[in-house]
Amino acid sequence: MVASFSSQSNDVDLAAPGRHIRVAEPVVDDPTGYIFASGTSFSAPMVSAASAWVWTERPELDNTQLFDVMRFSAHDMDAPGFDRATGFGMLNIPSALAFPTPPRDPLEPNDDIDQVSAQGIFDGGQPAVVTASRRSSTITARVDRHEDPHAVYRAFLPARGSLTARTSGGAVDLRIFPSGARDIGTKAAAVSKKAGLAPESAMIRNTTRRGVYVYVEVRPDASTVRASYTLRITSSARR
Repeated sequence: MVASFSSQSNDVDLAAPGRHIRVAEPVVDDPTGYIFASGTSFSAPMVSAASAWVWTERPELDNTQLFDVMRFSAHDMDAPGFDRATGFGMLNIPSALAFPTPPRDPLEPNDDIDQVSAQGIFDGGQPAVVTASRRSSTITARVDRHEDPHAVYRAFLPARGSLTARTSGGAVDLRIFPSGARDIGTKAAAVSKKAGLAPESAMIRNTTRRGVYVYVEVRPDASTVRASYTLRITSSARR
C-alpha cells in the first residue's frame, strides 16, 4: 500500500518502506536513543544503500546497468507494470543481486542537446560520435519512455556534405536537429518516416561552406515503452 505522504510522478523509480521505521534519535529527546518515524526521507536512503550494496557485489556494472538492475528487479506492486505511485515496484535486494546483466547505455547523460553540445551545461559536452576525421560511428544503446525517453548524439556534418542516421533492432523514431538548436523542442531539420521495427532513416544536408555539428535524437516510437537499438551515423563530404 502506498503511503499517503508518498510522492507520485513519472520520476518515481522504486518504492521502499517509509512508514513506522525505527530510527536513531538524540537521547535528549528520547532516552532509548530510538523512535519510530515515517516519511520518504527513510525510503530514499534504503534505495541508495541497497544500490551501493549491489554495486559492491557486482562492480563490473556501469552506472546505467546498475540503474536498470535496481529498477527491473523490483517486485511489481500497485498497478501492473510501471506506475506513478511505485515506479517499477518495491526494492528487492536478492532479486537485484541475481538479476541478469543488462546491456550498457553509453554516453549518458544525453537526454537533450544541452547535455551533449560543446556549449552546453557540461564542460566540453559529450564527445562527438562522428567527427571531421571519423566519418561513421555505430552505437548500441536503449531508450525508455519513463526513465530515458531521449538519446541525443553530436555528429559532424561536413561543408557541402550530408549526414545519414539509420537505426535497426528497435521500435524507435529518429530526428536530426540543426547546428543552432539549443534543445529538442527546436523544430527538427529531418525526421524518420517509417515506424515499428523496420529500419529508421533520416538525412540532413549542409549547403554552407563550413562544417557544423548537428544532433541526432533517438526516442521510442508512439507504441513503445522500452527499446534497444543500433544506430549508425555516416557523413559524406562533397567531391
